[in-house]
Amino acid sequence: MTVGNNDYGFYWYFYLDGKIELECKATGIVFSSMRPEGSHDFATEMVPRLGAPCHQQLFSARLDVAIDGNKYHVNELEVMRLPISPDNPVTNAFKRVATRLERESDAQRETDNKLGRVRLIASTKMTNRLENPTGYIQYPEGAPLLVAADESSIAKRAQYAKKHLWVTQYARDEMWAAGYTPNQHPG
Repeated sequence: MTVGNNDYGFYWYFYLDGKIELECKATGIVFSSMRPEGSHDFATEMVPRLGAPCHQQLFSARLDVAIDGNKYHVNELEVMRLPISPDNPVTNAFKRVATRLERESDAQRETDNKLGRVRLIASTKMTNRLENPTGYIQYPEGAPLLVAADESSIAKRAQYAKKHLWVTQYARDEMWAAGYTPNQHPG
């Protein structure tokens, strides 16, 4: 898909082990502009007095999951280091901690790679051969959140980019996180 000076590619990979991966690519012609002599904090100099402005590409994917039916729950999984104790005398033990995201207000989440934070979307009805709920784990990339200030026109039309994950119930009128035409919205 071409929008402005960028060619965007959305590549879905479906693996034999059930893994699904989405890769988003932005290529195309560099949007450049002339600039005064000297340093310029808001652009990368390509040749003398010609710069490419610093900007942020934002991608949003809405997943309407149906894992062995339409009844499921979402848990956030993190790694927790255990304190020194008789059970952990050399302080190298850690465990996985699960937090159930019960409400939409709880399910506005940010990625934290230091904690190995992932999300498990699992069936409330079906189990696998180990009696664990069937499900998928979402491994986030850890990309930065929206860099623009909250008062900016960008932030007003890209509220979704203030969090890495929003878990919501299906609603037909919420198909597009940024709205149907965010690039044309006045903010």
